[in-house]
Amino acid sequence: MIKNTMNLNKKSNNNKLSPSKIVEYYKCPRKYWYKYIKKIPEPKTEATIRGTIFHKVLEDFYDIIQPKKFKGLTFVQIKDFFQNALMDLLQIEWNKIGKDYENVFSSEESKDYLFEETKEFLDFYAVKEAYKVYQFLKNNKPEDKWFELNFNSRFKPKSREEYISTESVHGYIDKTINLFGKGIGIVDYKTSKTNLPYYLDKSHMIQLKVYAFLYYKEHNVLPTYGSIYYAREGETVYYEVKKEDINEVERMIKEILNKEEKIENFPKKPSKLCDFCFYKEMCDAEKN
Repeated sequence: MIKNTMNLNKKSNNNKLSPSKIVEYYKCPRKYWYKYIKKIPEPKTEATIRGTIFHKVLEDFYDIIQPKKFKGLTFVQIKDFFQNALMDLLQIEWNKIGKDYENVFSSEESKDYLFEETKEFLDFYAVKEAYKVYQFLKNNKPEDKWFELNFNSRFKPKSREEYISTESVHGYIDKTINLFGKGIGIVDYKTSKTNLPYYLDKSHMIQLKVYAFLYYKEHNVLPTYGSIYYAREGETVYYEVKKEDINEVERMIKEILNKEEKIENFPKKPSKLCDFCFYKEMCDAEKN
């Protein structure tokens, strides 16, 4: 366990790490310094608000799926039902902008554009899920003894937005699913752009490994795989989790938390992303 293997420096950051914090550190230690040690908040953006809404819609979606509702329905009817349900949930969440969610949109045109784009993401998700349900109904009848149990096992997540907290790391796992006797799968949703929809970049790989670490520490079960659903492409990319990943994450945590909190221990990592970084001005002003 981490608490037995880590001798944390007394000057280390007392706040718990999270998957996003760990990713931020390896992308740019200096940005981590400003954001999490100096605690200079980074403003929320249109993209982060939309991502929050998308996650909440999919979290609530599975509550309305009752298996016997689909008896005798065609694929198109199931698809329409899913799309309408997701649209209703999206509208409910979107109406909270400025109330439960900050209103950070630069203009009404931008807000409308992101709404329509999010609707497209959800429409395609509905098609994928509806086709899975339709195929299931071909071979499983609602009157069958195990129909509801099998339906729920196949289509409803084992958990949604599961919060796990260890001694030094905490975070929410978007979704876990049963793999029919072959273990547990972890799913993370992304609405951000990616140039490589069939490949996990380093930051997303780290994030999945940290989620696997959290699940393992909480349940003493190593997930079979971690995956990311890229809503923009409608694609899921998988990663087979290995026991070595748990050890790797422990080393990452130890490296970060054992850092003495001096700015020189969190060096700049220049990249093309610097021009878009909120901390660029203060970072440029630093001599080292």
